[in-house]
Amino acid sequence: MTTTDDNQRGFKGVEKDPLDLRDALYEPSLRELPFAVDNRARAPMILDQLGEGACTGFALAAVANYLLANRSDTGPPDQSVSPRMLYEMAKRYDEWEGETQEGSSIRGAMKGWHKHGVCQENDWPYVEAEPGELTANIQGQAQQ
Repeated sequence: MTTTDDNQRGFKGVEKDPLDLRDALYEPSLRELPFAVDNRARAPMILDQLGEGACTGFALAAVANYLLANRSDTGPPDQSVSPRMLYEMAKRYDEWEGETQEGSSIRGAMKGWHKHGVCQENDWPYVEAEPGELTANIQGQAQQ
C-alpha cells in the first residue's frame, strides 16, 4: 500500500535530487571495466553504524578514511574520522527540512563536510542514538 507521501516522493521514499548547477555531469568512459576490483587491503578499517540510520555519515567517513590511508605522505590513520559528526552535519544540510525521518542524504553530508570539515572519532564519538552536538571545540578540531 502506498501513501500520498510515497507517491509524491517516488518508490520507497526515493526522490530525484534537486537541480544544483555545481554538480558535474556524468560522462561515462569508453574503457572496459576490470572484471573485479579488490581494495580490501587498502581499506584502513571497517565501520559499523549499528541500528541507527546513519549510513551517510558512515559512508563518507569510510571514503575519508580510505583517502587518508592511501595518501603518499602519511600512513594509515590511527583512528576513524567521526561518522557522528558527518551524519549530524548531513542532517543539518539535507534538502528535507522539517521532516522527522531518520537518515539524511549524501548531498547533505557533502555540504556538511565542505562547510565544517570533520573531526576525529575520539573528538565526537559515535554512540548509537546519542547524537551530541557541534561544539566550538569539535569545530576547531574539525578544521585542523
